[in-house]
Amino acid sequence: MITLDQIGIRLTEGFSVFYAVTESCAHTLGYLPQGKILPEEEAFALSDELHEERRIAQQWLANNVSGIRHEIIPVFRQVHNELAGYRMLPERGEKISGTELTKTLASLAAVTGRIEAKAGKLSEWMKQIHRLHDRAAAKAHYGTEPDEYSWQDVLDKLAKIQETGSRMTASWACVTEVVKGAGRDLEKARATASEIVREMFSDAAARQWDSALEIAEKLMEIR
Repeated sequence: MITLDQIGIRLTEGFSVFYAVTESCAHTLGYLPQGKILPEEEAFALSDELHEERRIAQQWLANNVSGIRHEIIPVFRQVHNELAGYRMLPERGEKISGTELTKTLASLAAVTGRIEAKAGKLSEWMKQIHRLHDRAAAKAHYGTEPDEYSWQDVLDKLAKIQETGSRMTASWACVTEVVKGAGRDLEKARATASEIVREMFSDAAARQWDSALEIAEKLMEIR
């Protein structure tokens, strides 16, 4: 049976990567690292590179962060609270409505669908990073001083962003399949709603959801 532990782990991974990409855009991409100076012979070329990084970063922030904040996170909060509420019903001797659980799973599927769409946009955005990485790699050399910003610094930074974006697209593909599986289990009446929630919502799973929600809250703070 699909468990909330599985869903929670993947949600946490997905939000972690969403946050990492956004944080990197806001605080790393397009800015000269602290303690680094531009070498005189490469100043103009590296300045152009930093400008291009900033342009691409701003494109992601402007086109996606608002949607994540206002369209995705509120629904995620609602679904989280609904599932937490279902978990408490059996302890009070109440039954969980299969109809209501179906609606909640549908909401979860909808929000993961929107995240999947954002992942697709991120994949397209990552192609720009990849092209920038290739251009930087063609210019890279290793004759700079330790305190000078170099093309290797550029490559290291872009490689990190590429890796993060790739993790995200893979993570959210898994989330979508897990959520669909939970919905199918309920629809085909393989177990009662109470049994499904009990299996899905272990203590460990609750911690995973709390972690995912905390990361989602951090996304709300980014400006």
